[in-house]
Amino acid sequence: MNASCSSPAPRVLRPALRTSVLAAAVALMVLLTSPAPAQLVINEILQNPSAVDDADGEWFELYNPTASPVDVDGWTVRDNDIDSFVIASGGPLLAPAGGYLVLGNNAEEATNGGVTVDYEYSGMALANTSDELVLLDAASSEIDRVEWDDGATFPDPNGESMELGKDPGLDNNVGANWRDGFLLFGDGDRGTPGGPNTCCFSESCMYLEVDVSTRAALRATLHEAIDDHVRFPYASVWDILELADEDPGDSTRILDVYKNASYPKVGGGTGDYDREHSWPKSYGFPLEDGLGELPFSDCHHLFLADKVYNEQGRSNNPYRDCTGPGCEEWPTLFNNGQGGPGQSNWKLGLGPEGTWETWPGRRGDVARAILYMDLRYEGGTHGATAEEEPDLIATDDPGQIAVTGGVAAVAYMGLLSDLLAWHEEDPPDELEIWRNEAVFSYQRNRNPFIDRPDWVRCVFLEDCGVFSDGFESGDVTGWSSAVP
Repeated sequence: MNASCSSPAPRVLRPALRTSVLAAAVALMVLLTSPAPAQLVINEILQNPSAVDDADGEWFELYNPTASPVDVDGWTVRDNDIDSFVIASGGPLLAPAGGYLVLGNNAEEATNGGVTVDYEYSGMALANTSDELVLLDAASSEIDRVEWDDGATFPDPNGESMELGKDPGLDNNVGANWRDGFLLFGDGDRGTPGGPNTCCFSESCMYLEVDVSTRAALRATLHEAIDDHVRFPYASVWDILELADEDPGDSTRILDVYKNASYPKVGGGTGDYDREHSWPKSYGFPLEDGLGELPFSDCHHLFLADKVYNEQGRSNNPYRDCTGPGCEEWPTLFNNGQGGPGQSNWKLGLGPEGTWETWPGRRGDVARAILYMDLRYEGGTHGATAEEEPDLIATDDPGQIAVTGGVAAVAYMGLLSDLLAWHEEDPPDELEIWRNEAVFSYQRNRNPFIDRPDWVRCVFLEDCGVFSDGFESGDVTGWSSAVP
């Protein structure tokens, strides 16, 4: 399996008293960042292609983080041994402002694995084990350096590039800041030659290219930000979910989503809990292949749930408010400071015409999971597996919600108006923030509606605002009036 940004997936350590998740993230970024980026950055390296021989398909990429183009004609690239070449393009060779320049040992796309090369070099071979790339400007001043180490700290991929994480300021001579290339290109190798890398290590990095100017722009750029996540097979998600749904009071136990019961971690479906698809798999992706491959095992909408409450209680009932005398109470237990009397789930009927009203302490969690699925899955194909994906739509029309029988190109879940109300009633808390971080540490994508709850109103109600003083500040008091 290709694990891209998360191979092996890092263990997320629960912060003391669960109040320092943000502080831990800031501390991590301090460790990963350097004081300032180089003028040009060695950003991606394919030293061991699989689609073609190394002698035909090796390349590396330079990234220009500055606001002005940089002419590399006359610059030198070398290693610490005898390999070197001088860039002699016969004229300016520009790394565009905020853009990329690919240098390869073969410029013929028909024989180099299908990569577009901006400059063909000779006199340099990129070792698959340990080697170096040193970039010198025309005055022989060292601009950048990367020294990989046969997998000791750097990735050691085959048929995949080494990509520097796209968080600004990452030190590219620290192996922990690199990951295997993930997206398919050309003849079947993986990487992003000539384009942005895929891996983020932080929340802020995930949303760097999000456009908040209009509802359409926000939705489109948010989708791009969370698309093409790292897929884990359904059989292997137990570790992810047992971390994501860990009991805050005891790291050896999990806290289930519906009963609010605490159970010892056992994994593998042998205990009192199992894996709950908040978007029921019978509504669009009952099989873990084809259209169903990605949503079936997407942990942002999978929760650990008491088996009885999952199978006999919620089942595949849509989420909505339960009203009337026929509603059946499914109580919760008191754990983690909530649940117990007056904090119950409610059920009515079965299947698409049925109802499951999640208890007040977790209704926002499942609402944001469904809204994430609506945003994440818009059809098309996955950039790393090339598998087709369904278009999943949160709807207010009960008649659209149906058991699909097999995988479906379009599927529905709801009810949207109730989910939006639940989102407002139960905003993200520390438990849900922890969950988002845990899943991110494996899948390398996030649920943006946990990170930025205000985006829900814009994406689903077209009630949008514009930051007047900078988008990453988190201070919404400066938002101006609504925009279309």
